[in-house]
Formats: sequence, structure tokens, C-alpha cells
Amino acid sequence: MVSSTTIPSDFDQQGRLGRTSAVSGSRPWRALIGNPWWERPALLVLVLATALGYGWELDRNQLLNYYSAAVRSMSQSWTTFVFGAQDPSGTLTLDKLPGSFWLEALSVRAFGFHNWSVLLPHVAEAVLAVIVLHRVTRRWWGPVAGILAAAALAVTPMVGALAKAEIADMLLMLLLLLAVAAWQRSVETGRLRWLLLSGVWVGFAFHVKMVQAWAVLPALGVGYLVAAGRNPAVLWRRAGQLLLAGVTTLAVSSLWIVLVLLTPASARPYVDGSMDNSPISMVFGYNALGRFGVGDDLGMGGGLGAQIGSGTGTHWLYLLSDQVAPQVGWLYPLALAGLLLGIAWPDPAPRAAWARAGCVMWGVWLLAHVVAFSLGHVAHSFYVAALAPPVAALAATALTTMWSAYRQEGWRKWLLPLMIAVSTVWSAYLASRFPGFLPWLAPSVVVTGSLAVVVLVIGRIVSARASERSPGARPWTTHVLAAGGFLGVVTVLLAPSAWAATTVVPNPDAVSFDPAAGPRKIPAAEFDKSARRNQKTFDYLRSRRQGEKYLFAASSMIAASATAAGESVLPFGGFSGSLPAPSVDHVADLVSRRELRYVILGNILSGRKRPEPPVAGWVRLNCSQVDPKEYGGGGRTVTLPPTDSGRPISFRYDLQLYDCRPGG
Repeated sequence: MVSSTTIPSDFDQQGRLGRTSAVSGSRPWRALIGNPWWERPALLVLVLATALGYGWELDRNQLLNYYSAAVRSMSQSWTTFVFGAQDPSGTLTLDKLPGSFWLEALSVRAFGFHNWSVLLPHVAEAVLAVIVLHRVTRRWWGPVAGILAAAALAVTPMVGALAKAEIADMLLMLLLLLAVAAWQRSVETGRLRWLLLSGVWVGFAFHVKMVQAWAVLPALGVGYLVAAGRNPAVLWRRAGQLLLAGVTTLAVSSLWIVLVLLTPASARPYVDGSMDNSPISMVFGYNALGRFGVGDDLGMGGGLGAQIGSGTGTHWLYLLSDQVAPQVGWLYPLALAGLLLGIAWPDPAPRAAWARAGCVMWGVWLLAHVVAFSLGHVAHSFYVAALAPPVAALAATALTTMWSAYRQEGWRKWLLPLMIAVSTVWSAYLASRFPGFLPWLAPSVVVTGSLAVVVLVIGRIVSARASERSPGARPWTTHVLAAGGFLGVVTVLLAPSAWAATTVVPNPDAVSFDPAAGPRKIPAAEFDKSARRNQKTFDYLRSRRQGEKYLFAASSMIAASATAAGESVLPFGGFSGSLPAPSVDHVADLVSRRELRYVILGNILSGRKRPEPPVAGWVRLNCSQVDPKEYGGGGRTVTLPPTDSGRPISFRYDLQLYDCRPGG
């Protein structure tokens, strides 16, 4: 580990945390370890390169209609903004908390509705996440570890994909890293205010991804207690502080839920993701227990996007599967080594106790997500981006710890070449699982890794012999050791960087609902055909519009594409197409007042057949079906190539247009 001689201690002679140390009085943004001359230029180059890569040709990236329609609606009024309405009239909310899209809506409100204005917040969130992880890692493990951790996160393939996608996971990552930064200060000082701030950040993260944000709470709690050592008084005091922080997290997390519960149903949109118009059902049922097959009344995750994203399904090897491991798992061996070394490495310095607590925190973070992703239904592979920060941080600590041991005597000096060799084998194996994609990658990793191991081994032997013959500094041997270390870093970052680079230029075969780096097995042309068919239907409806408020009414998934284009459309049925909202009376009233004429029945979601909403029955009884030849409609089944589990993906466009105006 990095030497702790320059680190001020918060522990008094009895090993208790004090409140008047240099650390507790220092500025929050200042690290415990001094800044070497090269760190800021290196960080600046890394941040600029990351921002350039994430933001390149941003306007060419696709949006997800279901979300972009809501963002457009939320940007038009503060009521739809607060409740996260799918449409400007505020008929239905999204099937998740609106915090995921508040920043997008504000960006659209400021710059207008464009692809780049919707995606810009995600680029900023990703870059800020890289910066925060750098600060968190360098505080206890030093500047080299900080730069390595930031670089590892920046080149994580899934992070690069999500930075350009209309998915909220980058905001979740940023908020949780800010929670870790505040937690880190609370570990050092023992002060409650920092722990409460950490809880506030987790509460904010709950508004982005709901219960998934709480998955880090065991990690923060266990790490905080581990840092207290064996002093019973400190342990009890910290346990009480954790209880207060937990209450704070719960209070902040509940803000939107309480707001919705206190607002009369008639004064707000119906809550999608619930059959009883309840935010509690949506958050804890549909979006939490439903992931584990409990109370899945609306068929959570059974849609087309979920089928494509889930791949191999639920099992303990999911994180090693083809759709996950290349996205976040290139540094798995180093992360495991960093966890073991961080916990077991002997170092009596007070700062080492904090660093050990940090490794425990990252380890529990990983364990909680491994269990959740292995037991629950992972609707989309991009959910595993939550593993990226701990993997990057632990891999960086492994490299710096082993580099320190490599330059000293003892058997531990061989750990670095050994782990570089293991990482080389793992990276080459992962790359070889995709022989048709970047065919040069596996051989390049093998060559670079082999050269790194050879230089590290020979350099260490030559350095030891040179020291025996002539004790003292040998600049040329130092350069050889540094060259070996540099080649080792290049080896472990080469493969993830190559995969992440595929996200820089927009992929024409990518689909917006399942962002990922690397090769795609989903022909986007099939979705283009369906979009053109929908557009033909919309053009038909526009040509027959006679002053109605709504161009048409349809299930949320169908309505979203028109709403995102700026049309006024009435959504019904929610994401699943089965919600009892809006009511039959409301739709009948709109028809009688000539505010609505056309209704599209059917959906494009695949999976098990779901019950139709009550509106569908009323439409069939009271409206006339339009001949599909007039608007280019009709049924069509699309079958996509099999997923990695061998399951072909099929879905059916079977949409029927009805004219509800008396007499047609």
C-alpha cells in the first residue's frame, strides 16, 4: 500500500476516532495524499478524452420512444414534470419514478427537444462519475490508484454505451459514488453529518432506480462498522449513527411516493406499473418483487426489450455470460485480487484501517449485486453497470498494492507478474468468445501480456542482482521496472478499451432499449420497417384529423412514438397494455365531445398474452374497425435471431384501427 507516513491520523492513542485532527479540519475536496506534478495533467487528459468519446456524434444516437415521449411531456409543464407523465395531458405516469428523467426534461426545457439535448445529461453524469471515483480512490489508495480507477471506469464498455443512451443508470452510478464520497468522510471523522449526507445521496438515487439504489446500503453499513475496529463504545455509537442515516435515506427516498399518496387521484396522472393507482405497488411490487417473480400481475420484464436484454435468464453464472462479462467483467480477476489484498494485506497504519474498510465496502457492494442479479430476473443486461465502480476501484488498488510489493523483497514481489498473466489469459479468453468481432484483439492481448510478464520478471531479477553488486539507485533498472508496469497496465486495459471504442461512433445496428458495446445480434432494420409502417398509419390519421384534441388513442408503447414526435395522443393501458386507465367513461366522454376519434388497439410487446384494458372492449362495441388496406396496417410477426440462451425472439405487430365517430 502507499506509505502512510504523511497521513494525519484521526485516531488517538487509545485507537478512538478524534474530532480535532488535521483530517476532520481539512477541506472536503482535498485528498489525504499530496498531489504529484503529473496527476492533474493526467486527470485532465483522461476527463477530456472521456468527454470527447462519450459525446462524439451525440445527436446521431437513438432515443427510446417510451422515455423520450415522457421527457418531452415533462418539459412542457411543471405538473407533468413532477409526476413524470407520459403525455402532456397527464393521463398516465411512467412505470418508474420520474427522477430518472428530471435532468433530461430540464435539458429539453432549456435547449429544445433534440437527441443531443436529451442525452447530454447522461454524458455529463458519466464524466462526473469518472471524476468522483478518482477522488474516492486516491483519497485512501493514492494518486496512481485514483487515475487507474478512473481510467478503468471510463473504458468499461457498458459505461461507454450508457453514456450515450437514454437510460438512467449513469445518474444512479454518479449519485451512489457521491454517497461513497460522503461515507468516506464519515469513516475518517466519525461525524454524523457526513453519514447523513451519504444517506441523502442514496435517497436521491432511489428516485432514479428505486430499490436498486438500496443495494449499496449493506456495503456502506458494514464498511462503516469495520472501520470502527474492536472498540465496543465506538461500535455502538456508529450503529446508532447508521440507524439515523437509514431513517434519513428512507425519508428522502419516500418524498415522491408521499407526494403522490397525498395528491387526490383526480388531480394527478394514474400510476403506471400498478393495478390500484398506487406508487407503493409500482415501486415495491412491479419494480422490486416482480423482478423475483412475486406478484407479477403486469408481467414485468416480459416485453420485447426484456426478452432481448435478459439473454440467458437467471442463474449463478449470469455475470460470466457473453452478454455481461465483456461489458463489465474484463477486470474481474484484478478486482478479486484487490478485494483479498485490501482485506488481508498487513499494514498497521491508521489509514490502512480506513482502506481496509473501503475494500470491505466495495466487496459487499459486489456481493449484493451478484446475489441480486443471479436470483432475480435481469430484464436488461445494462443493469450490471452497477458493478463497474467496485470492479474499477478494486482493480486499481490491486495494481498499486502489487506494484508496491513488486519493488520490495519477499515472495509478494511475484504477485504482480502473476496477476498480469492471469488477467492476460482471462482477457484473451473473453475476446476469443467473439471470433468474428475484433479478431486482432485476443492475439494482441496475448502478445502484450506476455511481453509485460517477461519484462516484469527479468527486470526484477536484474534489479536484484544489480543491487547486490552495487547497492544504491540504478536508474536504468528503475526504467525497466517502470516499463514492465506500464505494459501490465496496457494489457489489462487494452480489451475493455477496444470494446468501449465501439460505442464512440453510433452503431446503425444498435437498438435504443438495450444499449451495449460490441457486436449486435439484433437487426435494427426490422424495427425500421415497423417504424415506417407506424408512420404510414400516423400520416393517414393526420390527413383525416378535423380539429380533435388527440390524433388517436393507443397503448402507451404505440402512443409514445407519436408523442415523442410532438403529436397529442391519449395513452391507455400503460407499458404492459393492461392498466384500467384511463377509464371507459373518460374515453367515451372524449369521443362524445369530439376530442377523440380514432383508437388503435393491440400492442407490440411479446411474451405471454396479457389481458386487454377495459377501454378495448368498449371500443370494439362502439366503434367501427377501419380496413387495414386504407392505412397500411394488419398483423405481422417478426422473428429475430436466437439469444445466447438459444431462444429466438419473436413479436407480433397486430394493430387494429377503429373509428369512433358516429357514422364514420
